[in-house]
Amino acid sequence: PGVSVAWGLWARSSGMTGHLAETDLTRLARMGVLPMSDADGLRLFGAAEESAESMVLAAALDTHALGTADAGTAVQPMLRGLTKRAAPPRRPATAGAGTGPEPDGAPLARRLAGLGEAERRRVLLRTVREHAAIVLGHGSGTSVPADRGFLDIGFDSLTAVELRNRLNTATGLRLPATLIFEHPDPARLADHLGTELAPSEAAGDEDVALHAELDRLEAILPDPALLPDDGTRAALVARLQDLLSRWSGASDGAGAGDRTPLATPADRAPAPVVEADVAEHLKSAAPDELFSFLDRELGSS
Repeated sequence: PGVSVAWGLWARSSGMTGHLAETDLTRLARMGVLPMSDADGLRLFGAAEESAESMVLAAALDTHALGTADAGTAVQPMLRGLTKRAAPPRRPATAGAGTGPEPDGAPLARRLAGLGEAERRRVLLRTVREHAAIVLGHGSGTSVPADRGFLDIGFDSLTAVELRNRLNTATGLRLPATLIFEHPDPARLADHLGTELAPSEAAGDEDVALHAELDRLEAILPDPALLPDDGTRAALVARLQDLLSRWSGASDGAGAGDRTPLATPADRAPAPVVEADVAEHLKSAAPDELFSFLDRELGSS
């Protein structure tokens, strides 16, 4: 009986778009949303009338920009079929590689390891300010005062979510959408990130190495949604599940001196996956043992 049209951005200024500043338009373009002319909008309106769908999206989208690193987030599930390229995977640390808020290309938590408290806070504050500057369309993080409220420098609910998404990507944390309202200026937000990313006092060199290697494994694994639906995804999932089952089984009843070998016999029935057991065994495994096992089981280099 009817069709609902979700409209994108029109180039002509109107009551709905007249308040948008250049910063807002830049942010939308970075997300892949482009302004459309009246002629294009009317053509889409005509196509919507003829559609058999109950809801359609009428918008001009930059499919090259969707889901790229500049957007600060992975491509949204609804738009994955429209993208011309997938978001680039996170890479392991490479000295001197990369630009932007993480100048050496290394994951933030790994870069913070070994730094003194003052230097950690400086790196975190710079990260927050530079991501905030990108969201607001400024050229440098130095334009974002450390002690001035986010709302006072132009953030709203939409840009708050974009900053949260960018910091999620940079830190590997799962931060809430209310982040800048709970930590209302860059200095306090940096302090919060420092608390969330603080290494465990009990963590030794082996723990750091293990987590770094797991970061490497995560970086080389593809996005499951981008794998062809020809059995490849199911086969990879099965191998990962088998890996976790072996880890869980290896930790059952194994002490520090009689830990079950990682090269579990083929006829051994896999035990149920128990996250606590897996985590405990990860802590007790020697790095060389884990690295060798991951390379053998998952074919990583």
